[in-house]
Amino acid sequence: MKNYYLFLATMLLVCSTSFAQYQVSTEVQPKNALLEEFTGINCGNCPDAHKITANLLLAQEHTFYAIAIHSGYYASPFPDQPDFRTEEGEELDATFTSGSGYPCGMINRHTFAGSIPIMSRSNWTLCAKQIHQEDAPVNLYATATYSASEAQLTVHVEGYYTADVDAQQNLLTVALTQNNIKGPQSGGGVGSDYVHQHMLRDYLTPLWGDTISNCTAGTYFTKDYTYAVPESINDVAVEPAELEVIVFIANDKTDVLNVTGVKPTCEGLVLPLAAEISAYRIPVQGTYGFNFYELYLRNKSNETLTSARFDVTLNGTLMECQWEGEIAPLATSYIKVPVNQTDLIDSSNDYSIHLTGLNGESYDGNSIEGTFSSPAATTPTTLIELRTDLYADENTWCIKDAEGNIVYNFGPYETNLKEVYNETAELEADKTYCFEVTDAWANGVQSPRGYYKLYDDSKGLVAQQLEITGHGYRSFFTTSVTAGVNKLSATEAFAVTYDKSARQIIINSNRTTKNYTVSVYNLAGAMVAQGSNITAIPTPSNGVYIIQIAANQNVQTFKIITN
Repeated sequence: MKNYYLFLATMLLVCSTSFAQYQVSTEVQPKNALLEEFTGINCGNCPDAHKITANLLLAQEHTFYAIAIHSGYYASPFPDQPDFRTEEGEELDATFTSGSGYPCGMINRHTFAGSIPIMSRSNWTLCAKQIHQEDAPVNLYATATYSASEAQLTVHVEGYYTADVDAQQNLLTVALTQNNIKGPQSGGGVGSDYVHQHMLRDYLTPLWGDTISNCTAGTYFTKDYTYAVPESINDVAVEPAELEVIVFIANDKTDVLNVTGVKPTCEGLVLPLAAEISAYRIPVQGTYGFNFYELYLRNKSNETLTSARFDVTLNGTLMECQWEGEIAPLATSYIKVPVNQTDLIDSSNDYSIHLTGLNGESYDGNSIEGTFSSPAATTPTTLIELRTDLYADENTWCIKDAEGNIVYNFGPYETNLKEVYNETAELEADKTYCFEVTDAWANGVQSPRGYYKLYDDSKGLVAQQLEITGHGYRSFFTTSVTAGVNKLSATEAFAVTYDKSARQIIINSNRTTKNYTVSVYNLAGAMVAQGSNITAIPTPSNGVYIIQIAANQNVQTFKIITN
């Protein structure tokens, strides 16, 4: 592929008191992590590795970078399959993998254990965290521009050494990757519509990089490259809008000292108004009660997005919702879609979000859909029991209101200590809240396994999550249950009791309330019984039950703990 690149400028080494001409930072910064992931379209376990990579890229934006190298046996295409391999990828495979099973990868080409830098996917996150705890001896800055009229990519790289490097020379490498390439993938479950990300397409430098000969503290360097962008590589189309430039510097062929990346600015590329939505990193699951939906909105055009319109459907009710903001061309941003759905939430809910407009124009975009249960019921005084793992500094624990505002922060908790903590939150009555735990490295609270449990003021269990994986988890609850309710609940219209011998919840109404509807839920939000004017509900197992009685356009909520 080297006929596609042209090295333009010689290296400029300057040690000067005039820094205005440089954009690269001179401050000591944590070292960024580079994953070189060896993968292939006929590798059935590779989609699992792709998910790990995607989570890391999402959780550690601007500090973690990835190159997916299709090489070796599992990347060899069948006659009807596309060829995603490159000559450079095959050389990297021959140099590093040493027959390792796929999927595998390297973090900063560093050998953490054994004799080679190759490791299984289960170690990527831990090793990336370890790299990020180190100071980078050299900072990198890069810009890239694609000119449609010339079909040419221009890349500018700057570096600054914050510390001396114990090497006579370093090697600077500039790689070109491409996102959103559709093709086959064993284990992907979608045939040839699997979407491949950060795929290696070519290098703008020699495979092992260009020489940086002065590696002493206080030294700058710059390099500039141009690259003639082909229409295809190995008959796989090159889409300029999907390209990304990865720049890294290493000691010889191993031990990457730092890495950065940049998506090119596209000049003269005609891209019609288009966008795509995707689910937030903590998806809607279990219970839900925010007055908005969180999405990622990807701008696929060269026009700045300032508004988007959505059709949100909840349990068959259609609502038109509007977002306003600013998303640069070809960029992706987190957004909130406001929605007034409180009165529409039932015990079990079906929802969909469809993109219907961009910048005031009609647009038939894609949709997201799913299900969730109504928030659990508890008292304004909420008790929290939580267990941290050995990486408590990576987690946040908080309570948010229905608008997403943080009303309670818990911690920070001590790291390297698996510990159980008990917290209390005094909340407003008749409000909806969310208990949320997040993880900065998208591997949950798993070392060892942590959890949280929410209780009401009488120690009745309201909600729990014993398996916190990925980016985190949320439990929603409403503070509408009277404090201290246990075996007996009563209002002027109804009395709810528990008959232990018959193992039944008993409902007694006053003489004036004859028509009513009863719905019974467990703590997971699942409906276990429903009926009109019923007076007895069997309870086959012990636990906490939420009883909602609707009568005369009013809904009354009761809680019964059975044992």
